[in-house]
Amino acid sequence: MVILYLAIAIIIAVLSFWGISSYHYNKMIDTEIKRIAHPQQKDTLKLFNYSDLITLPAPVQNYLKQSIPDGYPIIRTVELRHGGYFRTKPNGKWWPIKGEEYFQTNRPNYLWIADVSPNPIIWLKARDKYTNGQGEVLVRLYSALTVSKTNDDKVSQSALIRFAGEMPWFPTTFAANPYLRWEPINDHSARAILSDKDQQVSVTYYFNEDNEIERFFTNDRFYEDTKQDYTGYYRKYQEINGIRIPTEVKVEWNLPGGDFSYAHFILSSIVYNKYAAESEIESRPIPAQ
Repeated sequence: MVILYLAIAIIIAVLSFWGISSYHYNKMIDTEIKRIAHPQQKDTLKLFNYSDLITLPAPVQNYLKQSIPDGYPIIRTVELRHGGYFRTKPNGKWWPIKGEEYFQTNRPNYLWIADVSPNPIIWLKARDKYTNGQGEVLVRLYSALTVSKTNDDKVSQSALIRFAGEMPWFPTTFAANPYLRWEPINDHSARAILSDKDQQVSVTYYFNEDNEIERFFTNDRFYEDTKQDYTGYYRKYQEINGIRIPTEVKVEWNLPGGDFSYAHFILSSIVYNKYAAESEIESRPIPAQ
């Protein structure tokens, strides 16, 4: 009988710990979402104008004119949902993943929350963020136990590159932003330099014959403790909310021992300027193909 009571006490203690820890985690996430998704001031939206593009490299101009109508509202906030797959090591098993992400574009701030399921009885909560020049990666088991948490300069630099890699989902950001400057390369590529607080990164975008970004490349992102080549690929462009954006993104490390593809995101919904004063654009599901 004593053993039974002890077992019950342990179960109650574990469930209490899980409930309290999960509550505080979810409360933290709610607060972080509000900081990113709900601007403190609802400004009237400015409009995207082709006349403002003349200083940009030619392939960037062509891409933006092909993707965005003249007079489209400048995208200041973004909320999206995605599915897809993720793995942690080369030749490892692909795990299903579902995520949501929130962006501000007047500064390169974002928050990403995802559920990863290594198997039917284990699930992880991943949270990446970049705000005010500081990045952080947090992984928790069952929302309760912290598996890892890192927020050093390497994480911050890598997080800024992630923001750059996801900008094709909100392409008005490519034009006229104080933290972004362009360097021309040739007719099908251009280099973007993003600067924020103490962080500065360089990313090269490559454009195809249809004036779409087909991939980006950088060697400024950290893999463990060293910088390694890193490539992202954009696929299946569609017109959504009046602009053309990719609906699939794949990313890989180009390591000395071979390429390591580790994430494949498939866009499921996206909304722009949800809390803007005017020119709100409604969320729409991604059409099936």
